[in-house]
Amino acid sequence: MGLVIFNNQSSKDYYAEIAAPPSYKVPARDYELNHVPGRNGDLLYDQGSYQNIDVTYEMSIVPPKGYTYTETMLKFQSWLHSGSGYHKLEDTYDPEHYRMACFKDESEIDNFLDQVGKVSVTFNCIPGRFLKDGEEPLLIDNAGVIINPTQYDSKPFFMIAGSGTGEFTVNEYIVTIDGIENGMVVDSNLMDCYKDDVNLNNRVSILPVDSFPVLRPGRNTLSFSGGVQGLVVIPRWWSL
Repeated sequence: MGLVIFNNQSSKDYYAEIAAPPSYKVPARDYELNHVPGRNGDLLYDQGSYQNIDVTYEMSIVPPKGYTYTETMLKFQSWLHSGSGYHKLEDTYDPEHYRMACFKDESEIDNFLDQVGKVSVTFNCIPGRFLKDGEEPLLIDNAGVIINPTQYDSKPFFMIAGSGTGEFTVNEYIVTIDGIENGMVVDSNLMDCYKDDVNLNNRVSILPVDSFPVLRPGRNTLSFSGGVQGLVVIPRWWSL
């Protein structure tokens, strides 16, 4: 038996356990296929992304002493619908990773003599499993190297300390900031620059144009200068 942790709440708190180890699913790569009449084979256009996947858990729910079957099932359903949008999804079979998932489908709980409920719970997940180690902040002191342990580019969260005008580099990426005021954030996943709730995209220029820095598999070199006086990186490692 295993447990599911969704939206920072464990299935154990809702008297539910995984009845059998979940299957491992790999997302589909996002290709656009075009057929040219008179030519064998379709033309492939790689979008450089993956499609969402459904992750299903077969779960058993056992009402505890003092709770009716109906009360327990209603509490379990309220957990699944506890928040809108994506939330962290973990299970005890893969303790080093988490997914970002939402619960959006209906579910039917089979009733076994008001003693046990059986249900298939399906979460719709962003393609990719995120390493929990990738949430640890990495301090860059003047210049440094970060090793990406995965086979995939990650889209980090950069916390910049300093004031004035300065820049930081990540491999071939050059990020120039005009007028830092006691720090700011550059978020490569959101493709956004801000401090608190103030958008600062107009103060930042990035080369190559129309890009945000990523951490490539293996060795990545970082540095900063001028008004950028410190750099903290949350790398967000992920894999399929």
